[in-house]
This record gives sequence, C-alpha cells and structure tokens, in this order.
Amino acid sequence: MGDEWGLFLKELGLTCNYFLAVCKVLKQGTWAAARNPRAYVKKAAKTEARKMHLVETPWNDTMEFGDKNLRFCDFNAESEGNDDSIEGCFNKRVGCAGA
Repeated sequence: MGDEWGLFLKELGLTCNYFLAVCKVLKQGTWAAARNPRAYVKKAAKTEARKMHLVETPWNDTMEFGDKNLRFCDFNAESEGNDDSIEGCFNKRVGCAGA
C-alpha cells in the first residue's frame, strides 16, 4: 500500500484494515454515480470490510426489532406473550419466533 492510499484512507477516516474493501468498492464503479462519492465509498467500504471479515463487527448490546408482531417463545414454541419484559427472558432459556 503506497502513501497515496494511506492518505486516501485517512481522508475517508478509515484505517489500513479497510484497504482491500476500498479497492473492491472502487473496482465496482458504482461510487462514480453517487451524489456524494466519498461518503458512498466510505459507507460501502465499511460494509464490504465486515463481509470480508477484515474488521470486527462492534457488539451492540441493544436489541431492536422492526417487527411489532415478534413474540418470544420458550423452546417448546409456547408463547411467552408480548407483555413479558425482556429481562425475564434472560432468566430462562427462550428463543424467538415470528407471529
């Protein structure tokens, strides 16, 4: 990796771990049509780096579910109800099932 690449990664706010991911994004060429090509390359490189296992995915200890019909079930697929607190789920073995 040359000095130019190092400067480019620094301008994007990325470390050298993202070098191969940035190369892949640039090679795809879709960045050229983006409204903000630099931001597109940065975001796409972060996505590609995670897919390529070049960087660790940060652990997020918050749980967000977009499906309001999601319900918690025990391992016998018996509904725990939507009113149970999530904290109660950690006190026993539970799984998740769609509604």
